Amino acid sequence: MEFDLGAWDPIVRIVPFTIGAVLFVLNTLSLVRTMVIPRAIPSLLAAAVTRLVNRAYTLAARLHPNFRRRDRILSWNGPVAVFANLSVWLIIYVLAYALMIYGISDYTFADSLEAAGSGLFTLGLFGTPTESQSFVEFMAAATGPVVIALLIGFLPTLYSAWLARENATSLLGTMAGEPAWGPELLARTSLLGSQIRLQDIFTFWTESAANIRLAQTLYPPLSRMRSAIAERHWLISLLAVIDAAALSTALNSKGPRVQALSLIEEGSLTMNALLAAELSQSTSRTLRLAAKRTLSPHHHTTDFSEYLRQLDQIPSDSTGIASVRKAISTDTLRTGMGTAGGDILGSEAHPIQLTRSEFDEAVAMLTKAGVPIDTDPDKAWAYFSATRQRYEYAAYRLAMIYDAVRAPWSGERKPTTKVIHPTSAVAEDDGASSPEKPDTTP
Repeated sequence: MEFDLGAWDPIVRIVPFTIGAVLFVLNTLSLVRTMVIPRAIPSLLAAAVTRLVNRAYTLAARLHPNFRRRDRILSWNGPVAVFANLSVWLIIYVLAYALMIYGISDYTFADSLEAAGSGLFTLGLFGTPTESQSFVEFMAAATGPVVIALLIGFLPTLYSAWLARENATSLLGTMAGEPAWGPELLARTSLLGSQIRLQDIFTFWTESAANIRLAQTLYPPLSRMRSAIAERHWLISLLAVIDAAALSTALNSKGPRVQALSLIEEGSLTMNALLAAELSQSTSRTLRLAAKRTLSPHHHTTDFSEYLRQLDQIPSDSTGIASVRKAISTDTLRTGMGTAGGDILGSEAHPIQLTRSEFDEAVAMLTKAGVPIDTDPDKAWAYFSATRQRYEYAAYRLAMIYDAVRAPWSGERKPTTKVIHPTSAVAEDDGASSPEKPDTTP
């Protein structure tokens, strides 16, 4: 590219100019999709950069068997992913403008890089542009501040969503323990004699689940921005409060069924939608499904029949509740998960991993806490297990991906991590099992 090409020079230089223009357009589309458009439109560039950062931190964290050390390492994951994307966008802009300047000037490529960087960051280090390249350098000078301004506006939005999520998680910790656990939430509200408080928690977390799904599908790095303390995690809190709603409905026919139903539906959708978003960034099958829809968009339908068939397994004491539940699920699956990730999840049915003995132990604790129970144990287990099947697989997969604190009923971790129990509010001398000590190994 440094040789004198004579009469061929204008023809040869149009090639790097064209490449630079294409890079500019593609990079701008990635930036706008990620930071501007309020819809989860996939950006392959942003997804690739985020995936590389996620994998790097995951591999680094798995070198440490101690959970708290892993938590400290992973706390950098989300913020670094944001700044890594910014850096890649700026680098591509510099390269794109350098190629365009090289194509319309007599600069060497090294000089074109210097001119592009000087213009993009408004440094004014590279002399006066010629008449042929003034427009390109003016565009470069405008692009740099615009990208920085978008990031400045993006960060408050990101941290505002993080603060709202962490506020909900922190408030739940007083009633569900640290880390949060569904049976502990029911036990504490019962010991306080406040069923109204339980209804308020279910209502509040129904809205919180919707907010979490919206924010974290729009801004994937937000999912990996962790809480201020290791024993607290938004995913574990969401799982705990959904478990509490499912237990309350299974054990007590007179409990807050409407609030519990709304929370279970919204929470299940959130769990599955977030897993679909994670799978869409890490599986080639997603790209094939997206290509198939692009080639034949009017003939593509998503089959959720297997997922919806699980609803028929849930024993219900009300035909109305069963009908509403199925209608809600059909709508949300069709509109909220009709994506490549939805194609992956919609055809899968996963058996529950929680055992009957674990359920019975929790019920025994709730009985000692005075939780009202008026349902036969076998019927309660059938109801609870069928309900939990709708969100357990997604919750366990996400907990593994994010390496969330290993609370009871939250699945396995890699590397193997000891279960951390919240402090039980049920007195030990009443026969309740004492919590295990938190993982404090150095």
